[in-house]
Amino acid sequence: MGKFRIKIFFVFILFFKTFHSFSQNYEIGCFTKINKQQGNFDQQLDSGDQFGYSVDNIGDLNNDGISDIIVGAFTDDDGGANRGAVYVLFLKADDTVLKSQKISSTTGGFTGDLDDNDVFGASVSYLGDMNNDGLVEVAVGAEYDGDGGYWHGAVWILSLNTDGTVKAHSKISDFEGDFTGQFNGDVVFGTDIGNIGDLNNDGIEDIIVSARRDYDGNPGAGAIWVLFLNSDFTVNSYSKISETEGNFNVDLDSEDFFGGSIAILKDLDGDGIKEIAVGSYRDDDGGTDFGSVYILFLDSNGRVKKHKKISYTQGGGSFDLNNNAIFGKSIDGYSDIDSDGLIEILVGCARCINPETNTTTGAFYLIELNNDGTVSESFPFSYKVGGFEGELNSGDIFGISLSYLKKQDPLKVVVGASKDNEGAVWILNFDDQMEGLAINPTNSQCSGRNIGFILSGLEPNESYLLNFEHDNNSFIELEFSSDENGEYTLQNLEAGIYNNIEVRKDGCVFEFSEEFEISEEETLEPEFSVVSSDCTSLEGNSIHISNLPVNETFSIGYDYNGIPREMVQFSSDAIGEITISDVEPGEYSNFQIDYENCSNSFSIKLEVNPLGEIEPFFNFQLVSECSTADGAIEIRNLEEFENYLVSFMVDSEETIELELTSDSEGILLIENLKGAQYSNFYIEIANCNYYFDETLNLNFNGANYAVEIIQSPICSSDSEGIVKVTGFTPNSEFELFYFVNGSEKNLAIVSDLNGTITLEDLSEGEYEEVTLVADSCEILIENFTLNCSSDGDEKICYSYPKFFSPNSDGINDRWRVQITSPECNKQFNCYIFDRYGKLLTVLRGPDEEWDGNFNGVAMPSDDYWVKLDFPNESDFQPEVTHISLIR
Repeated sequence: MGKFRIKIFFVFILFFKTFHSFSQNYEIGCFTKINKQQGNFDQQLDSGDQFGYSVDNIGDLNNDGISDIIVGAFTDDDGGANRGAVYVLFLKADDTVLKSQKISSTTGGFTGDLDDNDVFGASVSYLGDMNNDGLVEVAVGAEYDGDGGYWHGAVWILSLNTDGTVKAHSKISDFEGDFTGQFNGDVVFGTDIGNIGDLNNDGIEDIIVSARRDYDGNPGAGAIWVLFLNSDFTVNSYSKISETEGNFNVDLDSEDFFGGSIAILKDLDGDGIKEIAVGSYRDDDGGTDFGSVYILFLDSNGRVKKHKKISYTQGGGSFDLNNNAIFGKSIDGYSDIDSDGLIEILVGCARCINPETNTTTGAFYLIELNNDGTVSESFPFSYKVGGFEGELNSGDIFGISLSYLKKQDPLKVVVGASKDNEGAVWILNFDDQMEGLAINPTNSQCSGRNIGFILSGLEPNESYLLNFEHDNNSFIELEFSSDENGEYTLQNLEAGIYNNIEVRKDGCVFEFSEEFEISEEETLEPEFSVVSSDCTSLEGNSIHISNLPVNETFSIGYDYNGIPREMVQFSSDAIGEITISDVEPGEYSNFQIDYENCSNSFSIKLEVNPLGEIEPFFNFQLVSECSTADGAIEIRNLEEFENYLVSFMVDSEETIELELTSDSEGILLIENLKGAQYSNFYIEIANCNYYFDETLNLNFNGANYAVEIIQSPICSSDSEGIVKVTGFTPNSEFELFYFVNGSEKNLAIVSDLNGTITLEDLSEGEYEEVTLVADSCEILIENFTLNCSSDGDEKICYSYPKFFSPNSDGINDRWRVQITSPECNKQFNCYIFDRYGKLLTVLRGPDEEWDGNFNGVAMPSDDYWVKLDFPNESDFQPEVTHISLIR
């Protein structure tokens, strides 16, 4: 019987550890910093990596309901100086890092060639699943890539697995990706990238790539390229927008860096084509390198219909800029936070002077646009500006990169500060979250159930993190989701003291200062087992429940094969045991035992005679070398996803016991086996043990050797036979043992440069137990027979390789009939059957071969029957033999 008491010592009080609340949600409430020391980021960052130089939201990559991000560290030194790297950060509900995956020259599954100073990660962009293969694509800029010339630049498109590693990649540069656009100077193609959707309506999404140092018009004036893609991410066609191309018609100055950033916006003018924002962050409107942003209205050919410029002097905005502010170094779009039909974009100003500290910390702006591309209103954010209390230092270049993480009210954005020591990113929330949070205990008198507490005042159907300590030494963290009423109930807590309770979300932390106690008095802890009369019998089976109070009455229910059964009363005996007799074969789970008005649930699962007789099929793979443990045994024809206990003997000396789970095809795989003889197999499941008298020899078989009779001995001399055996290690010494006509022979022999052993001066006879010994490894070769011919006139016409191994290694991959004497070359048909008599193929003459397949399906390792028929030769009788296929 389980009874608990909860002692509540205090009234719960909420400590709210963030800052402001605003009706318009245009101020930052909560924030999280992620760098080498903070945010649960466990990767090693080095000085100068510039982690955070680029960033983008990549959606929920690992399908846990929380958006994840990709972060560039473009001067990382993996593989060489400044080759660059990116990190995939999987986030938790409190905006700290759950786990991360680095992608570089040396890790993350990326096999593309990066050179020193390529700065892979200078830009990152989420592209989505562009080819509908279920994988997310991201673009990564390597703007100093040298394909075609110094600083020409490149774009890598990476297809990501859900763990953040790279499944596949492609490259677009001066040399690759079928891109034929002309670069005029050190253009740094790949400065930024964006997915503009299917601009030309060909069913394939297209991208925009910027090249901020393009020389059209003036050196460093900048340009952007609209790339119309094929389905394999190569370039089908393109258009260019610069001072001299794309109908832009704007006088760009030298080193304006038009294309320093790009963002894809919505269709502002109603023509069905998305507009784009382009940063020109060294534009001199108002002062040196103040920076600017252009809003471009495009047509379906990627040309400019019209544009608006937003700067210190144009576009209707009001921005507090300074020399070298580089306003427009980063852009992201778009949201409509106030649902007024006007979108907001984010624009970075990485060297803006902070008005509170008068230092160059950097900043960013939230800018609302009119539909004509001019500014409706704007809001700055930096340290102590816009409600942000995160400490920034001079030179952090806060705003060097940015991205929306959430575009609905309340907004959430991520902002890079790549010169904050090794670099950092900040996740900022425009909300103060969950005021009025409350916590209350729950109490029940039964078996540990419903003992815990209820959190209320949460946002409905949202994800949170809950932290607390148990008995002051066990820190517990768990993720949970609130229900539709904004509540969450934590149950089944162990006895002890609970304190330091915190709820976290979006960088906000909410603390309860009090503690409470759960006291345990007694718990119902039954033990369950299955008693079977016979492993193959369907009757006489029972479920045994022990460790119960003695001589008491219980109501017991359970699920049978997933279907609940009615509760039935039972009485325990004098030693506290109950037997449920004559149960049917099947799965029994989710036991419920009601006792003294308490309902107790147990998530036990029992199997009663799940299989009866089993008839497995054994297959095996030999080791590839004497000292290599790469052999394997497959046990097939079992139940899917079942747990088995398998034991066997190795070389009749050692017994091995393994716990294995069958796969979706009912196969158990035993890997990494050494060359040995495996026998006496026992397979146990659900307390039933089955024995199988199988003996499998996994010893090295000399690689995929093949025996070929080159010349039969002459009867008059009986010593001119020649046999070649191929497939061995070249230039290796062997000791050869064999019996011929009952007489044992041995000699030393060396394989040639091709791994072939040649046996010469052989006499007529049966060659048996042919064994090669090298490095304590015995290689048993198939028996063969040499028949003599009279002075060369009487020939052996055909020979049959005894086995072949079609494993695509170029050695003995195909089987054919070998002609040993050209004079005997007769037309024949060779029929190949499986052991059940099914015809698999017909070889018509010595030039045809069998690859081990039937109707395109690889046949398994087994013996196969061969019949040689001579349709036009009455003097030749059909010949029948068998061969072995070994995989």
